[in-house]
Amino acid sequence: MPEWRRWGSLEHRRNWTTSWLRFDLAAVPDGLAAGLAIPGPIGFALFALAAFGAFAMLRIRADRPYALLLVSAAAVPAAAAIVLSILSSPVFLPRTLVPSVVPLVLLVAAGAGSPGLSRVKHLAAASCIFMSAVISVTALSRGPEEKWHLIAATLTAHVSPGEEVWVVPNEFALPLGYADKGRSSYPVRGVPADFPAPAHPGPRPSGTRAVPMVTRADVLRLVADARRRNVTGVWLVRNPSTIFDPDDALDAVLGVPVPQPGPKRFAPLRVDRYRLAPLPRSAASSSIM
Repeated sequence: MPEWRRWGSLEHRRNWTTSWLRFDLAAVPDGLAAGLAIPGPIGFALFALAAFGAFAMLRIRADRPYALLLVSAAAVPAAAAIVLSILSSPVFLPRTLVPSVVPLVLLVAAGAGSPGLSRVKHLAAASCIFMSAVISVTALSRGPEEKWHLIAATLTAHVSPGEEVWVVPNEFALPLGYADKGRSSYPVRGVPADFPAPAHPGPRPSGTRAVPMVTRADVLRLVADARRRNVTGVWLVRNPSTIFDPDDALDAVLGVPVPQPGPKRFAPLRVDRYRLAPLPRSAASSSIM
């Protein structure tokens, strides 16, 4: 219950209000097809086969309980995502439809094997299988969109002692840490706060409570803290999208990037190096006191 109350809370709705995600009821059919990784008319053929399967099972008394169970298991997750998206948060996404896939596939199998219109149903089933294979091969062959292993290798080779790696959004610390596999000793800090940061104030552009937006006050605080700790430089790994730093606070506070060894752009991400001026000796002494 506490989790469901959180989904419906005013704070959570406000987070999604400032997000780039929006729910469009008219896009539900296409969203359902995309959730099965078969967009377009072929995806709707899949739903038609599932409907055939449900009707075929309902006609057999012994199969009716199983038909009702499969239909409920396929429909409830999608219906819950739609209702939540209308009332609270736009959670109608392909990944939230994953629980519906297995019961739907079982209904499709029942529909393809049911009597009547055999050639049409077999052609529809073959089309779905073929398109699923094409989409899967295409997705696997294009490789990861974000080159985290190259970024990790570049940072490992060029980050000097006394420098830190900052990531925006803060959740980038997860793929960077996975790609680095603990080989490097440079510290990684999330901006404006280490991930997850549900208690940090401010809007959530992606709708996730753990990933806040960056403000000028956040950057000033992080830079002051880094200078107190005698950090000499920052390597900033970020997404060029402005949703997490709409006011360009990072460049405004950190200044102009300095020349750096190694590549700078890792489409769609980029890595910039900044120097931090040391604190005056009197300020450093007072901060120690």
